[in-house]
Amino acid sequence: MNIGERIHLYRTARGWSLDDLADHMQSFDNGGTKQRVITKQALSKYESGKMSPSPKMLNILGKVFGVKGSNLLDETEINVRMIAYRKKNSTSCRDEETALSQAKLRMEQGLKLQTAFGRKNEAKFSLPNYHVESLEDVESAAMRLRKEWDLGMYPIRNMSDLLTSQDIHVLLLSLEFSTFDGFSSWIYRESEDDKLSAAIVVSSGMTLCRHRFTLAHELGHLILNCALTLDEEKVCHRFAGAFLIPEETLKADFGEVKRTVELDELMFMKERYGASIQCLLRRLEYVGLISSAHHNEWRALIRKNNWSIIEPGDEMQYESSPLTQIWATRGLKEGIINRRESLIYLGGRYKSDEAPRRRVLKELSESEIEEINNYYSSDAALEWEAIN
Repeated sequence: MNIGERIHLYRTARGWSLDDLADHMQSFDNGGTKQRVITKQALSKYESGKMSPSPKMLNILGKVFGVKGSNLLDETEINVRMIAYRKKNSTSCRDEETALSQAKLRMEQGLKLQTAFGRKNEAKFSLPNYHVESLEDVESAAMRLRKEWDLGMYPIRNMSDLLTSQDIHVLLLSLEFSTFDGFSSWIYRESEDDKLSAAIVVSSGMTLCRHRFTLAHELGHLILNCALTLDEEKVCHRFAGAFLIPEETLKADFGEVKRTVELDELMFMKERYGASIQCLLRRLEYVGLISSAHHNEWRALIRKNNWSIIEPGDEMQYESSPLTQIWATRGLKEGIINRRESLIYLGGRYKSDEAPRRRVLKELSESEIEEINNYYSSDAALEWEAIN
C-alpha cells in the first residue's frame, strides 16, 4: 500500500471527503486568519499517486489523522472482503467505506497482536466449515462447533472473548451513522486462499443481547456453507439461536413439557443466556416447549408495548473482550505496537500528553526545572522507585 492509498484509507476511516480533509488542514497566519495549507485537488493527486507529499505536508497529515507521519509510509498490505453486511436501507456507499476503512486500520494492528499472542498450534489460520442443506443441519453445526471449541452445553459468558480466543477479531465501531448492525469478513494479503484471520465488525450502538446475537449471527456467515435452496440470513439466525441457547440446556432448565411462559421466567432466562426475550421465544417454540399460538400471543404483546427494539431488562451497552484489552496492553509493553496503534486497535483516538507536560515546564523557572531533574536522578528517588 503506497502513501496515496494510506492517505485515502485514513481519510475514509474518518468519513471525510477531500474537502473535509482540506478544511482540517488549516494554519493560522500572523493575523490570526485561518487558511488552507492545501487544496482538495492536490490531495486528490496525492491519493492517486500523481504527486507525493513533502516531509512537512506528511507531518501535517499525520497530525490531522492523529498518527505519526511515518504511519503514512507503512507499506502493510491487507485485504478485507465482507462476507455479509447487516444494514438498513439508508446506509450509503460512503458509510460502508467508512466502516470498512476503520476495520482495515484496526486489523493492521490486530494482526500484529495475533501473530505474537494468538493460537500457537496452527501454522495457518483456519475455521471450521460446515455444509448445511436444512435448518436441522444448522442445529447440528452449532453443536459440532461447541464440541470442537470445547464449550460444553453451558451458556456462553462472553461472546466477544470467545471469538477473540479463536483469532476472530471483534471490532466495535462507534460511528456517527447508525445504519448498520455489523458485518463479517475475511482478512488476507494477496489471495483469499491464504487467509490471515477473520473479523466481525459490530456497531456499539445496540443492546447487550442484540450485540451477542449479532456476533453469533456473523459467526454463522464465517463457518456455514449454505445450500443454494436456503436463505442464508434465516440460516444464520437459526445458528445464532442454537449456538447461544442449546436445545439440551434449554430443556433441562425449562422442562420438557409444553406449557406457557410468563415474563418473570423469561427475564431469568434472559439473564442466564444473554439472549433477548424474542430470541428465547423463538427457541422455545422451535424445540417444542411452547405452542405457535402462545408465541403469537407474545408477538402481539411485544408489538403492543413497543418491545421490538428495546425490551424489559435491556441495556444500551456492548460486550467488551478482556482478552483484547490484555493483548493491546501486552503489545504496548513489549513494543509490538505503540501507544497510537494500541488506541487505533481499541477504537480510541490518540491524544498526546506531551503538550500539557510542556506547558507545565514552561510555567517553571530554569532553576526549578534543574532542581526537579536533579531530584529524579538522585539516590533518594531511585530508592523510592525500588520500593514502590
